[in-house]
Amino acid sequence: MEYLLLGFDSIIVSSLYYFYKKKVKTLTNIKNAPSIDLTKNQMLDNEVIDYGMIVGVVSPDQAEISSNFDKNVKGVIRVLEIREHGTSFKNNVSYDTNRLISRVANDVPFSLVVSGNVRVQVEDPLAANFLLEYLELTHKKFEPINESLIKKIFSGLVSNETLKGIETSETMLKKSTQLTAFGRIEKLPSIASSSWLASSSHNRYKISKSAFAGNEFVLTRLSRSALVEKLSKSTRNLKILLYFFTSLGAIAGAYCAYKLVREYLDRKKRERRIEEARQQRLKNQRARARHYDDELNMSDHNQSEQSLCVICLLNPRELVLLDCGHVCLCMDCYERMPNSNCPICRQRFRTYLPCYIP
Repeated sequence: MEYLLLGFDSIIVSSLYYFYKKKVKTLTNIKNAPSIDLTKNQMLDNEVIDYGMIVGVVSPDQAEISSNFDKNVKGVIRVLEIREHGTSFKNNVSYDTNRLISRVANDVPFSLVVSGNVRVQVEDPLAANFLLEYLELTHKKFEPINESLIKKIFSGLVSNETLKGIETSETMLKKSTQLTAFGRIEKLPSIASSSWLASSSHNRYKISKSAFAGNEFVLTRLSRSALVEKLSKSTRNLKILLYFFTSLGAIAGAYCAYKLVREYLDRKKRERRIEEARQQRLKNQRARARHYDDELNMSDHNQSEQSLCVICLLNPRELVLLDCGHVCLCMDCYERMPNSNCPICRQRFRTYLPCYIP
């Protein structure tokens, strides 16, 4: 069991360490990312900044998305979620459940307007981190399900769960929302930029995911300082979990090492005692050869049978079993025993002592 615990803990520690290092690298890159002032930056066409930060206002490139529930609300990203709320019963304990039924995200091409003549096209915004979790809530409605008491009881007995209702929520990234963006910044040539805006007097840029690992593509309504604080908090939590499971693994590893060493020492002790018992057997055999001749052995035949091993009935009894104290085994039968139970009283013996029965 302890080896299984150690293996499971090693998997957890490895996963936590991977996410911790990834989070630390992301935090460091966001802290150190240069803030690019595109109004003063004189980048050449197709010139690239591998990782930088810009702040701009959301502006659709062409079409825009309307809210499904209020046509006056316009934006560039719309996420519609439908969730099922209920109560589940398990082991005479009830708890609320929240199950996602459907989640649909729609978006249209948009840019970040840094200034009047600087637009930064956002490539694949749904792939950015921290964007969807900070969208603005535009609609939320809970529709309870009215069921009869009998139907609720029957549903609870069959599935151990009753349905409360359906919640529909809509979140949007509205136009004119200020976003902080971290990513790869590229200067677009004028001929390419004029295809998606009629005016060619604007400076066109594009921000997208960086090709370098650890340089996360980030779009968020948070400022840099608020984002750093959020990442620092999650990094601290991962660090605490990493320390906890590492300590738990160290304890489990120390116990496994102690158990292996103890088993090794017990095995060596057992081998040493067996060897001592073999040497004692040789001494006993020499003593019998000196004290008994053939005629004495024949006259005391009945008495010698009482000194034979109770299992094989061939070898003399050579061991005293502790703690029960029975003298009933030879060394050969002891080595072949499948368990450590005394054959006389069936109690489990702890150890043995070699003995000599004249």
